[in-house]
Amino acid sequence: MINRLEQSKSDIEQTLDPNSGDLQIAVASTTNLFISHILVRFEQQYSKMTFHLEVTNRKSPALFPWLLG
Repeated sequence: MINRLEQSKSDIEQTLDPNSGDLQIAVASTTNLFISHILVRFEQQYSKMTFHLEVTNRKSPALFPWLLG
């Protein structure tokens, strides 16, 4: 219940402040250095955002979750 309330609060805050939020990205390990540089610049511009970066191999289903189901 507390998690739902915290998520609701976060959703409301993100709606009120479009410069905040949660960004989840999955990339192939070959692009790790490239995406890291991009995220550093993005984070400087959108400091209220939180980032979740998953680096996987190219055959990982995390890169294309819509193919799973």
